[in-house]
Amino acid sequence: MLSSNFKSSAQSKLQGDSITNGKEKLDTEMITGEVLTISDLEARKGEDGKKYYAVIFVEHPDHFIFSGTALTNLLADAEDAGEDIRGEKIKICEKKKTKTGRWFTPVELI
Repeated sequence: MLSSNFKSSAQSKLQGDSITNGKEKLDTEMITGEVLTISDLEARKGEDGKKYYAVIFVEHPDHFIFSGTALTNLLADAEDAGEDIRGEKIKICEKKKTKTGRWFTPVELI
């Protein structure tokens, strides 16, 4: 018979142990304009092979967001520089339209 520790560990791996487990996805429009403190983040790759992050904020501990282009670039730059961005404050700004007509969500590092 399998031990409960083994079952628990195996179940976590089978379910994809992730910072998003047990949390609800938050729409970025709901937190636009807020100053938020990065609590945790997890790098991921999309089906297209592009990197993005799952991010949890101190102010919304039961929720997570998936990073858009601007936030992904900020987090990837910090990672590439060997900086731990946890504990840093950001502000998710209003969506803007590029010259080519695509929408993006700017982010400010506070």
